[in-house]
Amino acid sequence: VQNKLQSAVNRLPDAVKSRGVFVNKGGQNFLVTYSFFSKDPAMTAVDIGDDLTSNLVDVIGRLDGVGDVNVFGTNYAMRIWMDPAKMEKYALMPSDLVNALNSQNAQVSAGQLGALPAVSDQQLNATITARTKLKTVEQFEDIVLKSSLDGSVVLMKDVARVELGADNLTIKAQLNGLPGAGMGIVLADGANAMKVADTIAAKLAELKPFFPNEIDYFVSSDSTPFVRASIKEVVSALGEAMILVVIVMFIFLQNFRATMIPAIAKYDVRFEEIRRMRIVAALVVALGASSAFSADEPDAAVASGVVRMSASMNEMALACKHMSSQKVDEAKAKQKSATLSDLKVSEADYEKLYSAAASEFKKKWSSMSAQQQQQSCDQAKKLSAKP
Repeated sequence: VQNKLQSAVNRLPDAVKSRGVFVNKGGQNFLVTYSFFSKDPAMTAVDIGDDLTSNLVDVIGRLDGVGDVNVFGTNYAMRIWMDPAKMEKYALMPSDLVNALNSQNAQVSAGQLGALPAVSDQQLNATITARTKLKTVEQFEDIVLKSSLDGSVVLMKDVARVELGADNLTIKAQLNGLPGAGMGIVLADGANAMKVADTIAAKLAELKPFFPNEIDYFVSSDSTPFVRASIKEVVSALGEAMILVVIVMFIFLQNFRATMIPAIAKYDVRFEEIRRMRIVAALVVALGASSAFSADEPDAAVASGVVRMSASMNEMALACKHMSSQKVDEAKAKQKSATLSDLKVSEADYEKLYSAAASEFKKKWSSMSAQQQQQSCDQAKKLSAKP
């Protein structure tokens, strides 16, 4: 950033360089804008703009998350209107006025009287207080432009009219017929929009009792309601989704206890376990939370698997066609014991559910290709081998 800034500064005119170059890190859009107005007829738009520039810009700009503060108005400036006829009479050029203004409106250190090194008998030490930069119209009018050998001088007021006016005469702001000004705040990169907006609102409310001449304000534009509404909709959608999941689980399980286990666990499913469940997409989960897959074929031992869902759904076993009969029997016994203990169903109901699941699995298995069957078997062996 500094390298690019230096390359750009070199192309700027000297008048711009003398005013300084500021670098602010922030976005391009305003986070929030405020409109300020006063019911006091004595207040002008320049008064309000100058008050914002002098008292509010620095305070708001120091808040965390604020990237930049822009004032939609103008502040006060000392304006010097030159009279061409009088300047010609005194043989003066505009550059003469500028040079005199710069030399006589400078901040200098006056020093001390009697400071070291001093003579041995020096007994007085006094600090000299010099006049600081010019502030009033009278002080600017008394700037010396030219002096003669006879002691006569030409002052600024002799060739120009000095007045305190608006810095930018092209800006005029009114709110409902009242003089006013605006202020726009740009959000810093990476800052929390809602937190920054709330902080700015709290700071303005804190400073409002100190505003002069009945100055009041209101929010003219705010981008945070959209963000707040979006977050609210996301939270609402998430809650509705959780409720629907619990309802669907209860419909399939038909058991309140088995439904509440994963619900209370807050759906604590690890990503690696979700990845394991991809193979279920190739099969049919007939019992929802606890499904059994088997097929009775006399020529080949048809695999029987177990899908047992607990609070974190951390165990899954699938049927495999190439398992031995002993493995099939062990899987059946394990599945039956888990189902009877977890779901609290009778053996008669279990046999009905088991038969329905076996029939569905047999249809699904027969529709799979040999490669898909082999992949399912390999995955089942890996999962069954894990404790």
